[in-house]
Amino acid sequence: MAMLKNVYGSGLPARIQIERQILERVGRLPGLPSSRIGLDSMSGALDDFSFEDYLGLPGDSEVAPPDLHSLMEAHLGMARVTKPASRAFL
Repeated sequence: MAMLKNVYGSGLPARIQIERQILERVGRLPGLPSSRIGLDSMSGALDDFSFEDYLGLPGDSEVAPPDLHSLMEAHLGMARVTKPASRAFL
């Protein structure tokens, strides 16, 4: 970033950092995969193919995906907290 600042001024590094912060915040609702293609194109990661690209995909999982409604309720703070049943005294 220091070289960019020396060549183009302080505006370009600031703009790059702001664009990176904006692209890092973009995402989908819980339970849906986010691709983050904008961030990948900015960082040059679209040209790389690594283990993360084909291992650990949700479609290959042995467990069922969580319910979308319960994920959204937890995300919005609407999920009910269940209390454990109290023991009866004998």
